[in-house]
Amino acid sequence: MKDQNYWDLINEACLWVGEPYFKNNEDKANYLVNNLSKLSKEELIGFERFVVSKVVEADHYNVLALLEITVGLSGSDDSYLYFRYQLVVQGQKVFEDAISNTDSLAMILNQHFDYADGEWFMYMADKAYTNKFGEPEDCYELPNAHAEDIGGYTKGEAWETEDLPVLFPNLCRKFNYTA
Repeated sequence: MKDQNYWDLINEACLWVGEPYFKNNEDKANYLVNNLSKLSKEELIGFERFVVSKVVEADHYNVLALLEITVGLSGSDDSYLYFRYQLVVQGQKVFEDAISNTDSLAMILNQHFDYADGEWFMYMADKAYTNKFGEPEDCYELPNAHAEDIGGYTKGEAWETEDLPVLFPNLCRKFNYTA
């Protein structure tokens, strides 16, 4: 499958659960798992690789700023990882805006989302695999074993917390963020 097919699956799940963004994550994950369960092993591995590649792409200072402004947890590795998974499953437009037009997300984010809900999405392809094919004898059969390492380096320009209100004024105003 092509990347756009995977985005289409995610965008369809977003439409199914409806707005607001960053809500109904358990329902969205279950919807995606049900649809992913219709894919072949190769397509599930492809989906996992696609999602992980987007999580790696989202390792960006703008995304880290978004997390800092909205929930103030930029220092936690787990929260940052879950948040990046969550960005991917908000759909292609939200994902791309989070990296390149970060301040525009002030229009769609609400103040009551749980960044940790992103953990649901880390295991979608594996869950779909076991739903369709049963528990594997070897964990290396699961799609997650075929994805690239999530580690790497943070892209973009580094910032200081006191710069955030200038860099992202709409988000800082909406979330009452002051450095």
